Amino acid sequence: MNKGSNLLEYFLIIGLDPEIYKNEWLYFEPLETIREKYKDEIKPKIISQFPPFKKTTCSFDESIIDYCFPEGFNLIKNRSNDLKEKMFCFILPNRNYNEKYPNKYFSCIIFYEKISNYRKLYDAKAKYNNNLNKKLDNKEDNQKINDLYIPKCLLLISLYPYFTILEKINKEIYNYSLKI
Repeated sequence: MNKGSNLLEYFLIIGLDPEIYKNEWLYFEPLETIREKYKDEIKPKIISQFPPFKKTTCSFDESIIDYCFPEGFNLIKNRSNDLKEKMFCFILPNRNYNEKYPNKYFSCIIFYEKISNYRKLYDAKAKYNNNLNKKLDNKEDNQKINDLYIPKCLLLISLYPYFTILEKINKEIYNYSLKI
């Protein structure tokens, strides 16, 4: 198989570090407090990559995240217009990797997941920490769990400019994930 003969070079999932879901403040603090006090912790990262190694034909780094969230990475409250998934494509140079393929082509789909879906991770941590468990009981009596939504991105990287096909593949992956 020739280098660069695959339609897809990489498939990435970009979102919050799964460890962040174990923090009490994410579930109970007001959105404004989270944005101000914990802004350094609410940053997206590559949480999954396939294949899990770097290829010689194409490469990327963490700066790709900025392109995946052109409107910024923000937690939002339930507003139907903000929660609609967004699809878009972009092109970046493939410098120093392959003269035959001077560009990399990207297809993104951004969608939103409800924070309460991650409550199981929080609850698992609480079982191991009695103090946290007591705080949880007190907070649940006085305060409702946040109804926030977190952006996540599915990203396909290709050496070929087949945007329509890349978008269809990305949409199928997204639709399949909704069924799981």
